[in-house]
Amino acid sequence: MEAVTQLLEEAAGNGELAADGPPAASAHGIVCSFFGLHTVSDALEGRRHIAEHLHDLWTLLLRGRQAEPDPAGLLDRVR
Repeated sequence: MEAVTQLLEEAAGNGELAADGPPAASAHGIVCSFFGLHTVSDALEGRRHIAEHLHDLWTLLLRGRQAEPDPAGLLDRVR
């Protein structure tokens, strides 16, 4: 949680984070979503499609947290 909060605070300082939620609350939601996805994927599919599901999750989450939504562009830069 702490690491994600720090990254979100940095993004907020750079004007990259949407202003509608504090970084700590966003970090909590992101971490819970990430680990929840892994848990459900493990239980239902044996993690066979985890990469695809992670891509979809990040696309969804980034769209809501970026000041100027461009989840595909950010994911491309991270890769």
